[in-house]
Amino acid sequence: MFSTGASPRPTLTPILMEQNFNETLSRYEQSLSKISLNEYFEANDLLDIIDYYIKNERYTDADQCLGFALAQYPDNEDVWITKAYRLKSEGRWNEARAIIDNLSDQECADARLFRIEEYIADGSWENAFFLVEKIMDDKSLPNRIELIVDVAEILIDYGLYNEANYFLKDIPDGHPEKPHALELMAECHFQNHDYDKAVEVSNKLIDLDPYNQRSWEQMANIRQMQGNFQEMRECADYSLAINPKSDLAMRQRIISLLCSKRLDDAIFVEAKKYNKQHPEDLYVAMPFAQALLDFAQSGEALPILKRALKLTPFDSPDRVTLLIMLGCAYCFLGDADNAKQCVLAISSFDASNLQQLKHTLEQLDIRQNTDFGVALLDRVHDLMPANSELFSMTIWFLAENKIYDEAFLLWHRCITHPDYITISSTPGIARAVFEFVKDKEIFSYYLYMALHTHPDETFEYFRDIADCSDTKELIMALKEKTKDWQNDKQ
Repeated sequence: MFSTGASPRPTLTPILMEQNFNETLSRYEQSLSKISLNEYFEANDLLDIIDYYIKNERYTDADQCLGFALAQYPDNEDVWITKAYRLKSEGRWNEARAIIDNLSDQECADARLFRIEEYIADGSWENAFFLVEKIMDDKSLPNRIELIVDVAEILIDYGLYNEANYFLKDIPDGHPEKPHALELMAECHFQNHDYDKAVEVSNKLIDLDPYNQRSWEQMANIRQMQGNFQEMRECADYSLAINPKSDLAMRQRIISLLCSKRLDDAIFVEAKKYNKQHPEDLYVAMPFAQALLDFAQSGEALPILKRALKLTPFDSPDRVTLLIMLGCAYCFLGDADNAKQCVLAISSFDASNLQQLKHTLEQLDIRQNTDFGVALLDRVHDLMPANSELFSMTIWFLAENKIYDEAFLLWHRCITHPDYITISSTPGIARAVFEFVKDKEIFSYYLYMALHTHPDETFEYFRDIADCSDTKELIMALKEKTKDWQNDKQ
């Protein structure tokens, strides 16, 4: 067995930066340049350095420091626990468990938490929750509330948000862990897309401590998902008032401004300054580039989009969005070949990309860049199974721009999938049936629905055939146009 070293401490948690930490880190890193580490460091100082490296994803440095800590303190359990958690993070569960099994106190917090997580990781839910219930029921357990919160964090890491909420809801008011518990509960509601509940819980946290920067940043994230960009900006500004150097709050502020409906030159100046300082920040690059495209500044959007695409993993859904935006930029700049290449580079498409497609089609409609729109829709229909929202966008775009013969295959897809045609699409489908199908029964069916539900659009789509503003006049004119049709498709 190992002998107990320093007092128990949480492992792999955010660092509590003490005044002398930077000095200790600097002294440690300077000593690395020597042939051997002859400097003396407290075990806890080394563990703080390891935590710092892990937090900043400097895993090689963390493992090097951990090796030094084990050499200096071979009997210190805290150091060995950190080693176990490093092994676990690499998927080396058996080696990690061997260390945990060798601890002197098998009921210590780290041993309990490790076993709970191992059971969750391999799907042994009953075993995991049995151990959690033991913690919940043992009122005499030291640091019981802290343990419950730690368990909730593990559950959240594995996407078990309802279970985490269940264990957190009874944390008593006034307990030092209550603010942390509320933060985690808000996160659970956020991940479950219950944003109203997330706001309610987050407000409780802000009431407890209105100067908590993380609370305002969390609320800003929630407001963003609600589409409430005004309150998102206000939350970001509160956070910046507390900590003017917060990169996250500044990012949230820029996003809220770019997504507002009141874009002006001052906002673009602020966004350009942020983008110059943080060119790798895709969360800002994408809305910034979209705003530039919307305001006919495609030349400025192009380098931002190209850089963002280079930084985006191939399997990321954001890559589809970026390719659509980049193609749009090329299209607006008159570079049809590169615009087409962007369309061909789209290798997947799902419902999460539909909003970007809709926005792009609206922009193409305004600027009458229809060729790119048709090519894009052709590609999307190839990649995505029949979808009523996609069909509605397609029918609207083609009918609105009076694109028929050039988009015959797209119209054929829509007409031959009547189950995916919505009421709002009937004016466009009626016109397409008039152009291609020439069947009286089918045409009458769609024309009747179109005139009764969307008469203005129907009159507009048929204006070049019969310039009428009265339903009866239009019907009579179309009857004359279709008098030679049969009741079967020609």
